[in-house]
Amino acid sequence: MLYDLFLPIGERCHTYAALREVISIEFGLFDALGCVTLPAVYEACKNNFSGFLLQENLIFSGKENGENWEFNDKSSHVRVRHIFRSNLPPEESLRHYYPVLLRLKARTMNKLKKSHNILFIHSPCEFSYSKEEYIDYGRKLRRLFPKKQCDFLFFHYNEFATDYKTVYNADGIRICELPHSPYMKTERKGEMEVFGNTPILKQALSSYLITSLINGKDEDIHIATLRYLAMFPHIWYNFYRSRILSHILIGKRAEYYKFQKRKFRKQKEIAESFLKANCNLFDDK
Repeated sequence: MLYDLFLPIGERCHTYAALREVISIEFGLFDALGCVTLPAVYEACKNNFSGFLLQENLIFSGKENGENWEFNDKSSHVRVRHIFRSNLPPEESLRHYYPVLLRLKARTMNKLKKSHNILFIHSPCEFSYSKEEYIDYGRKLRRLFPKKQCDFLFFHYNEFATDYKTVYNADGIRICELPHSPYMKTERKGEMEVFGNTPILKQALSSYLITSLINGKDEDIHIATLRYLAMFPHIWYNFYRSRILSHILIGKRAEYYKFQKRKFRKQKEIAESFLKANCNLFDDK
């Protein structure tokens, strides 16, 4: 299936962080939030985000990190993160930056309306769901968009797992099991890489995207082939440019290009895997 919208729906921003290193996606509403439960996502989509994250419902809860204040929505109990900068006092920051949140709501709703083939992706940190709950919420969300093709990719953690694996795959709903990071039970510092288990999540997402494209319908494969053929020179150029600059530069700029290099390497690997399977390109010699 060739999706025209990849939509991370929580539980936190680590889902978006993992996905953006695999493909290019825009920052969306749920990527700015924390403690996003599947019931909260369902209610927000059901009501077209009406009543969701209203300014009068946001309660100051402290400093998220050195740059942002954190607010809780007393209605949905989600945390608003990455929006309200701490260069202003909390209440003033709320008034000043709230329009940013409104734009994210409008952008996400607009994408949902315009897209035809959607992949919803949810990865928990603090909550856990049973297989039946994942399936139930997938079907309930799908019923909200009866004219669209909606697939779901749910992740959950298993402390006894040693690698990621698919434990359910039917009716466009896939549930993947991820191993716990060894640091999951320690102090929550460096949450994106440690508590969120982002590296393993990136591996699982890459594997899913490659296999779903290669095993797609003929028309999907044709469209994806043209897209990757058009994109590959750009991806190739960005990867080698980032690789060179990460060696030449020092300090923060070098770290930035190291991050870019990893992102474009993953995109290049996905493009090469797909084109190799469908165009006899990049064959091993």
